[in-house]
Amino acid sequence: MSCRRWVTGFAVFFGLGAAFLAGPSPASAQTGGAAGPGSTLTPADYDRFERLGSFELGPDGQWLVAAVTRVDGDGELRLHRADGSGEVRVFEHGRSPEFSADGRWMAYRKGVSAEERESAESPVHDRLGLVDLSAGTDTVLFEISSFDFRDDGAFLAARGVTASDSVGADLLVLQPASGSRTVIGNVDAYEWQDGGGLLAATLLTSWGSANGVVVFDPDASVLRTLDSGDGEYVSLTWSEESDRLAVLRSVEAEDREEASHDILVWEDAGATGAPRVLSARGGPVDADTRITPFAGITFSSDGRSVFVGVRPWEAAGDEETGQEPTEEAGTEEEGSGGGGGPGDRGQRAGGDEEVDDAEPADVQVWHWDDDLIIRAQEYRAGAISRQTLMAVWRLDDASFVVLGD
Repeated sequence: MSCRRWVTGFAVFFGLGAAFLAGPSPASAQTGGAAGPGSTLTPADYDRFERLGSFELGPDGQWLVAAVTRVDGDGELRLHRADGSGEVRVFEHGRSPEFSADGRWMAYRKGVSAEERESAESPVHDRLGLVDLSAGTDTVLFEISSFDFRDDGAFLAARGVTASDSVGADLLVLQPASGSRTVIGNVDAYEWQDGGGLLAATLLTSWGSANGVVVFDPDASVLRTLDSGDGEYVSLTWSEESDRLAVLRSVEAEDREEASHDILVWEDAGATGAPRVLSARGGPVDADTRITPFAGITFSSDGRSVFVGVRPWEAAGDEETGQEPTEEAGTEEEGSGGGGGPGDRGQRAGGDEEVDDAEPADVQVWHWDDDLIIRAQEYRAGAISRQTLMAVWRLDDASFVVLGD
């Protein structure tokens, strides 16, 4: 048996085993149980079948949390002591658990039942659940779109739900041990410093001019603005185990389609000082090259090179106009005389009765050198429009090189 088949078989066996251990078995339902001797399974019984999903072990090895889903679409989290002692704690409609690094806390997403979600007239959002593992308490807080512990587990950042795509949401930075909270408004994205104590965030506002990049030090309760303006700030990235921070800032141009981006890099985001900027227009970047956010930002291992994705920056008006086809020049109206010629498309051959012009055919022209057939190109149009070439900005010599064609 191949390794792949063995692993697949084990996964199926393990999942079925979890289902039978977690709930009533089909055999017991058929021969006895609540429905009585000789009863058979019903659709309602089938909905109760369970499947073991992902599981996570706490950093100190004392706790194990597992996700369980049922056929009816509902699910839960089950929290066990790793040594098997104590009762299993169940968190209904819970998912995406995360332990803090100190092993004191577990955060998770608290949802609702499948029936409640389907019957709701407005979108239903998950809420933040926070479990104190030492005290055994579970607190369900506000609606969230994401959450993340700081590397040392002392602070938890949780972003709320936005009112629209054009504005950010409130970001709450919580210290679970003390209960202290700090709220930062209009946050579009956030990132904890790798191995450090700082939290960086990009701001997105409805009026635009207050967009920016901020850094928050929760230990000192200090919030600083690194840059602000009317551009959109995206692809916020920390260099690994470093104070170096990078972001892309959008740049609009009237003579170009869509937007390109400047690259901003702070050598020490925790200190005052202006960033190093690679301008999207001018300098080492070619005028026809567009820096995009599709590939994000990646630092080299030493932090001295910044990798981004680029595409051709199309001039405005280069795209096809998409105009409808015009009428044939030789078409004559009924009764205008001269009929019967090849150009007379408004009459039947040998008669005076007018007919409707035929609709233009949906013609696809295939080129022998196309890598993909037309239908595949249409299906993958979104992904194709986001394809990029890798480029590198070397901070030491300020050079910018496109690494492909």
